[in-house]
Amino acid sequence: MRHTIDSLYDDYLNIQTQWEAEDEGNKDADDHNYEVTSYFFLERLFQAYPFSDDDHIVDFGCGKGRVLFMAAHNSCRYISGIENHKGRYEILKNNIDKYQQKHGRESEFSVLNIDARSAPIDSKANKFFFFEPFSLDIFKPLMQNIIQSIKDSPRDASIFLYLPHAETLDFFDSLKIFKKEIYVNSSLFYLDDELVSMPQFAIYSNFSMADLVNPEFLLY
Repeated sequence: MRHTIDSLYDDYLNIQTQWEAEDEGNKDADDHNYEVTSYFFLERLFQAYPFSDDDHIVDFGCGKGRVLFMAAHNSCRYISGIENHKGRYEILKNNIDKYQQKHGRESEFSVLNIDARSAPIDSKANKFFFFEPFSLDIFKPLMQNIIQSIKDSPRDASIFLYLPHAETLDFFDSLKIFKKEIYVNSSLFYLDDELVSMPQFAIYSNFSMADLVNPEFLLY
């Protein structure tokens, strides 16, 4: 079922983000293999937490861009991706061209082939996505850059952590600027008679999201 859904979404969005045989052992500079975020999860997430007109999402370690294109599909206008792996970055750029050929240019894409710790933080970026976040020696300086940007240009901001490590959650729980809004330690449930897996994820923010997010919609 997973590959069928992946294929359907990729075909509709006019992109290629699925894992392929050449991705086996094809690690980036920080020793990460290519993995993909669940389309099912992203669909639920962006419906439960819809984008406003001025939202700007950044995906660190964005790979071939699945999160970016699902954000665009759900009406996010400003979209940034950081990908350190040269090969995947080239696929990402090609995916942007193919997506815009089919769906237009309503969303503004900005992508960089750069180490996440060196990535500039746009003063209006307010949603930050991480898949299985980096080791803390990478993640801490990156988060300090984000926090400093928020202090320099005060704004509501949210951090999305998909399959977070225990030490990542401990680090976030120690921060004063962000509060844990949603945490799911994975779950299984039936949807249209199909057993569906909702992965472990957490959302932190520096403001109350109670009026913006429907956590039950993420789960059912």
